[in-house]
Amino acid sequence: MDQSTHDVRRTNWLNIIHQCQNRPSGTSVKQWLAENDIKEKAYYYWLRKFRKEACDQ
Repeated sequence: MDQSTHDVRRTNWLNIIHQCQNRPSGTSVKQWLAENDIKEKAYYYWLRKFRKEACDQ
């Protein structure tokens, strides 16, 4: 995968995670992901990846 493709995916997932964290109160993560057609496994993969990067800094 070239760097520009990686950057686009990274930016897209950062936006998705930000939107999920700012979801309406009373909506679970699982429910929000289903409503937005986002696979739970992919969401947690990227969330874990970003958290690891933050810890490594």
